[in-house]
Parts: sequence; structure tokens; C-alpha cells
Amino acid sequence: MVKSESPEVRKSVSSVDGQVVKSESPEVRKSGSCADGLMEKSESREVRKSVSSVDGQMVKSGSSLSNARSSCLSDFRTSRLSDFTLQQCFFGEHLLVENPDAIIAITESEKTAVMASIMMPQFIWLAAGSLYGLQADKCRVLQNRQVVLFPDVGAYSYWADCARTLNLKIPTANFTVHTEMEQTATPHERTTGADMADRWIAEWEEMKGLAQSCELQVISCR
Repeated sequence: MVKSESPEVRKSVSSVDGQVVKSESPEVRKSGSCADGLMEKSESREVRKSVSSVDGQMVKSGSSLSNARSSCLSDFRTSRLSDFTLQQCFFGEHLLVENPDAIIAITESEKTAVMASIMMPQFIWLAAGSLYGLQADKCRVLQNRQVVLFPDVGAYSYWADCARTLNLKIPTANFTVHTEMEQTATPHERTTGADMADRWIAEWEEMKGLAQSCELQVISCR
């Protein structure tokens, strides 16, 4: 058993060998490392990504591909599998086989892809996972497909450049970029780098507040 503790230890994760490694309080972030086959965990309140280890165990990491995951994967390459290669894929990529003729829509956030699949079901929704998640090797799975990119506010220019590059490197695919968010963004949305999900949530909150206000007015008139 290997422990990493503070006065408020609150999280734990199973290592590659099935042992438990405890991590830190909400205020502390640690860089994970692999030593003697034992994997430590890097944790924060913003944990949002995970990768499977060689033995099928789940190893959590912090947002934006933290140093902990990079360190652990590096140790896998050098000590456990000298030819180990990380191959990332799109969130929702499994849906491509099930819908071979559907138009593909790609967002940055997984949350947005899930919400958009309900709001706009005419597309197959994938998520790149980050602003820089449109690498050519990763996008080759989109050959012979029509793809629409839905960038966050402020990211339009970068994803437009990505679309031009991908159209050259994957000529059988057709990448275009949706412009509505960029063209209609409010000052607040530009400041926060909002996406479609943020806008939908804001609209729902506004409608909820309006409904509650109307309900109070009806009660007061009785």
C-alpha cells in the first residue's frame, strides 16, 4: 500500500497491480508516477479524462492531459512495453460504424456532444476533447464522410485552419466549419469562450426563471 495524504485525504484509485493509492485534498495537485509497477494518481476537482492501463485497470488524470498521465505512459513505454503507443480517438467514435451515411458533427467538449445529440439528432456527434484535438491521424477515421466542425466562441479561426488542412490531408472527407456561434456570440460568451451547450443552459435557466416568475404572479392573483 502506497499512500499520499494530507489532513483531508478524500480520493483513491486502484493501481495497475490492484493496490490502492490515495491522493490529495481538493487544494493539492500531485504529479503521478509509476515506480515498481505501482501507479499513483493525479487528481483535482476537474477530473474529466481517463485512459485504460495495459492490464485493463482505469487510470484517472486531470484535465487537459495532465503531467501525471504523461509520466505514467512514459514509464509504460520504457519499463513495461517498449513499443507502447498511445492512439487517441474521438469521443463517440463508435457511432460511426452504426451510422455509415450520417453527417458527422464535432464539438470540442464531450458534454456539448451529448447535449447536441438530443437537440440536433440529425447529426452523429463526436467530441475532439480539446481545442487541439483535430490531428490528421486521429481524423483519418472520417474518410468518405461529410464533417461539420462546431468550434467554441473564439476558436473559429483555428478550427477553420484545421478544416483546410484536413481537406488536403484527407481528400475523401469534406470538412466545413459552422459559423453561427462565432457570428452571434454575446460579449459575455466571447469573454468566457462559450459553446452551444453553454448557450442552451443559459436559455434554459432564463426560461426556468420566467416560468417561476409567472407561477408566482398566478399565485398572487388568487
